Amino acid sequence: MNRAESILKTSLLNLQDKIAELGFPADHDLLPTIVLEPPATSDLFSQFKELNGFEIPNELVGFFTHYASAEMPYEQDSWNHLSLSVDVSRGHTKLFPGLFEFIDWSWGGRPEISKSFTPTEVEYVNTHYKCFGHYVADDNIHDYLVFGKNGEFYSFRYDQDSWSNFESLLRSQPTPKSLSDLVDHFVNLVLERLKEDRDELDTELGGETYRPNFFLPVKAETKLELAKTEKTQDQLLVDRIAKLALENDAVAMFDLLLAWPHRSAFWAEAVKSRTYAPSCTEEQRKILKKLLVKI
Repeated sequence: MNRAESILKTSLLNLQDKIAELGFPADHDLLPTIVLEPPATSDLFSQFKELNGFEIPNELVGFFTHYASAEMPYEQDSWNHLSLSVDVSRGHTKLFPGLFEFIDWSWGGRPEISKSFTPTEVEYVNTHYKCFGHYVADDNIHDYLVFGKNGEFYSFRYDQDSWSNFESLLRSQPTPKSLSDLVDHFVNLVLERLKEDRDELDTELGGETYRPNFFLPVKAETKLELAKTEKTQDQLLVDRIAKLALENDAVAMFDLLLAWPHRSAFWAEAVKSRTYAPSCTEEQRKILKKLLVKI
């Protein structure tokens, strides 16, 4: 493991350990889990250089050689979601898209871009700032992790209710950050929000432990039994997917989802997510989509 891969992977493993310490029940509907996705091909980086005329920073190459994406938590369409990816978000087809390209794509169109910046300025931003990470704070605020042509790293916060702040930041000389500081900042944001979620699960009222928006109330005296409950089928599936992702075994992941007997809502979401994975072949994608139609 080289230094660059170690920086990112250590941050993710530390986050996974801290999530485990929070003690989310195994049958929690949105059990926070980190999923690493194997890369689609081995020549992604040479393709990038041919198209853009400069190389991906060495700090990123080691990690993305092994993993095309890291999603945390696993529930992609939720707030407090961080994605580190060669295509930033499953479903985008361009390798490390430009900042404006990805903002426009991730929001389904942002007319402010063309109104505030000339075509030359838009091209400059897309050429000089390439996205490798995306943090969704809520419906209004998204953060974009980018690298520059000279190997520097930045983050840009886009608040759809405050375009002027984003424009001012982009037109100024933003201060570069180290990769470790940048990733650790957003990993800590994820963790803090998960701590808040966990505290909500432990809100005690009338002798019951309420788990708002996640499950029905359970009696306080059953908490001990709940902690000892065996892993649910959904959690077993999470564990299997995570293991296969670490092994870069995309074929086995496809076979697992195809043969999994417990066709729960979580399984369906995992199948749907798999159809967006860069390592999912077109034939596999067709088969998985047919599974979703049947349920």
